[in-house]
Amino acid sequence: MGRTKDIINSLTEIKDNVKDFYRSDSKKYGALKDKNYKEIVFYEVDIDEYIKNDKLFKKLYGNVPNDEYFSLAYYFIRAAYVEGKLEFETSASMYHKSSLDEYFFDYYKRNKLSEII
Repeated sequence: MGRTKDIINSLTEIKDNVKDFYRSDSKKYGALKDKNYKEIVFYEVDIDEYIKNDKLFKKLYGNVPNDEYFSLAYYFIRAAYVEGKLEFETSASMYHKSSLDEYFFDYYKRNKLSEII
């Protein structure tokens, strides 16, 4: 899982990941190939749509702040929240935790999603 605002950079990274996945000596994807995975799939997530009805997110973070700097932080937190929660929900095989989304993932793992919603 990952997030970015630079679509060109993202597409280049996806292209490189696809090439790497299908290489026979792939270090990054070798463990998946050993489990007989045959394809790699990428999804785009509409963050606004995903959190639209998320009661916990609304309770914790409310709406976008009016302050320019706080709103930038809000959008960063929002993306990390979604990434961590999605990793928990999907058990993504290639999830590389970063500091912020890992906190959200660990929260959901510790408290079990069904008890939170």
